[in-house]
Amino acid sequence: MSEFSIVKYGNHALQQISVLAHHDSNTAAQIPPRWVIYIHGGAWRDPNNNHKDGHHLIRSLCNSDSKINGASIDYRLSPEVTHPGHIDDVIAALQFLIKTYNIKDYILVGHSAGAFLAVQSLIFSDNNGDFVLPPKVLVGVEGIYDLRVTVEEEASYNSFVSLAFGDNKNEWDLASPASGVYQLVTEKKESALKDDPKEIVYKGKVVCVHSSDDELLSLDYQPKNLEKIVNLTEIDRRVSFENYIVSGKHDEVFGRAELVQIVSKYLCLV
Repeated sequence: MSEFSIVKYGNHALQQISVLAHHDSNTAAQIPPRWVIYIHGGAWRDPNNNHKDGHHLIRSLCNSDSKINGASIDYRLSPEVTHPGHIDDVIAALQFLIKTYNIKDYILVGHSAGAFLAVQSLIFSDNNGDFVLPPKVLVGVEGIYDLRVTVEEEASYNSFVSLAFGDNKNEWDLASPASGVYQLVTEKKESALKDDPKEIVYKGKVVCVHSSDDELLSLDYQPKNLEKIVNLTEIDRRVSFENYIVSGKHDEVFGRAELVQIVSKYLCLV
């Protein structure tokens, strides 16, 4: 098994991805098309959270299945950039991975602010208007999904939210997947997405993982916010929602065996 290698998707120091693949070949066609991609948290600003946060999950999954490869994305942080700088980076990184490694199916895992970015990747396009190939399974871990609700629950969080998104709460709503502005519309053609960017064509599975021991984000609010995104879809939707309650502090969950076990349940879908 090879070690993680660093690949760049931009010129900034943080525009990088750590990749763990079973094959040393540079030929994309020889790399198995089953991937788990991780997006770290850290309130859009904390340099202590980075691509290494995803290494335990990815290494564990890759070691258990020779047909699984993994990648963990870094992105520029606030205050150097504000929204949409973070999601622009994530979209660029996903598009780079998909093209470079010929990825057809993948599981996308996001922790905390990374879960916010993971769901945002279903909504926002890059500057060329290109949308990212959606994951078969999206796993939100200890996630933030609605900025207003997050600050209402804990007023001190206004500092990092404003740093990343500004002070205009209407702009917070436009950035927040669970604000009610957006819908996951599952039965419409992809072309509808460009006609109305507030409608998201997604036919995958949404999984919520949240700890009863989380000292930063409430079990009462955040899982309901993620489920709200799914429940805004049409009645005949093909998006399914599953919820797991785990243990561990906020920044412990991504390194625990429970998360590995949960994600491994969905490997058969990619």
